[in-house]
Order: sequence, then structure tokens, then C-alpha cells
Amino acid sequence: MAARDALSEAKTRMAEALALELSKISDKTRRFPPLIREMFEKISSDFHLEQLHKEAS
Repeated sequence: MAARDALSEAKTRMAEALALELSKISDKTRRFPPLIREMFEKISSDFHLEQLHKEAS
């Protein structure tokens, strides 16, 4: 509960640090929930964005 309360009170300050830590997770299926990954893929497709580098499998 304390971690949740801290994040709730400092959302903008913690966002970058949290995102960096999540992106370090070696299991790519755990990095982003499936719906979030789908959202990013849809945005990329709609705006014709290209991935700069491929993730290591």
C-alpha cells in the first residue's frame, strides 16, 4: 500500500523512472500489458511510424 500511495502522490515525478525500470525487464511479454502494446502498435501503424531498432528476442 505504501508504494501505491507514493506513486499516487508523485505520478509525474515517478513516471520516467518507472518507465525506465519497466523497459529493463528481460521478459518482453512482461514489459507492457498486451492492450498497451496493441495501443502502441495501432498508433505506430496509424501514423506510419517505424521502429528504430528491433528488440532482442
